[in-house]
Amino acid sequence: RLATLAFSAGKLSPVFNPDIFKYADTLPVGVKSITLVMSPSQPGATVTVTGDTLAAGAFSKSYGILSGDSLFAIRVVSEDGATQSLYKVTVVRPPSSLATLSGLSLSSGTLRPTFSPSVTAYADTVAYAVDSITLSALPTDSAATVAITDGALSVGVNSLTAQVTAEDGTTKLTYTVQIVRRPNVSSNARLSSLTASPGVLSPVFHADTLMYSLGTVSADSLVLAALPSDVNATLSGAGRFALTTGANVFAITVTAQDAITRQTYTVTAMVDREGPALSLTRPTACTASRSTLSP
Repeated sequence: RLATLAFSAGKLSPVFNPDIFKYADTLPVGVKSITLVMSPSQPGATVTVTGDTLAAGAFSKSYGILSGDSLFAIRVVSEDGATQSLYKVTVVRPPSSLATLSGLSLSSGTLRPTFSPSVTAYADTVAYAVDSITLSALPTDSAATVAITDGALSVGVNSLTAQVTAEDGTTKLTYTVQIVRRPNVSSNARLSSLTASPGVLSPVFHADTLMYSLGTVSADSLVLAALPSDVNATLSGAGRFALTTGANVFAITVTAQDAITRQTYTVTAMVDREGPALSLTRPTACTASRSTLSP
């Protein structure tokens, strides 16, 4: 006989009694392993669990449990081998209803927002050169399955999905990624030239340099002239501008043909309206002398 019998999860039904030989144990949802702990009523007896002989003094063993019913046969044999008892325990593990992902990634681009198992909607924008994307998804529960739709991208909005089906076969959760593939247009938002009149740009103009200074300008107005590198880009901020005392900051923005890429160049001109101070001197005294008029 067994003196004790216990399972690490669930609850034996009926309550263990050495003279009762059949039991059931229903595990909580999500529990996938269990440890059996028991002790024989007589020293020297051997215990086997479903064919595995347990070492004397360590009558316990852990098992992974599949979804559904699992039968454990516990055989106790007396030291002399003359008597034996067989206990049977049916362990019931309900299938998991967990249908979330623990990971989601793109072969190109970056998910927005950052992935979280509780967030199911994502987006990203890719260049025209990206014509296909692979979606990788890892289920939180290894027993769940994932069906993925990905592949070739068309210009515009593309919907990629990862549908998770829980172990129970009923619970489902779909993660969606909206991918916008840009059209085949230029993303060049640089200038090919930038000049100011009056004044000289510092540093010397370069398409990759975005900030310039004219120093102090002695004028009432300033003309900024600019040309985009790409004729299909649009330009704003060039022209003639009135100058005021102090720092005058002008922004010239180039918007690429793709209407997404933008770059802004700034020009700062200082104006000092205070001229040199007037010098006032005391007038020189005049003297007059009497003279005689002659005809």
